[in-house]
Amino acid sequence: MAEEREESSACCNCHCPLGDEAGELPVTVDDETWCPQCFAWKRAPMEPARFAGAVRAVKCGGKCGLASVAFAAAECGQCGSRAVVELPPKADA
Repeated sequence: MAEEREESSACCNCHCPLGDEAGELPVTVDDETWCPQCFAWKRAPMEPARFAGAVRAVKCGGKCGLASVAFAAAECGQCGSRAVVELPPKADA
């Protein structure tokens, strides 16, 4: 399954900066690091059996304000807040 990491890096698809300072929690799958939007809209659909269920990129409107991936429940992957907004696909990715 995908795991979220705190380290700084860049998305393998859109090359945006990742990490707490960038406001984007990285998602690492098979040694590739993705931003939440590229993971939810590009990577997860490539393996629907592996990432079954509702996978979405969300922006926290609660405690932390970070973008993360929500698996099933619409909640922040960092602080667990349910005050989230679903993020659309990136236009340039």
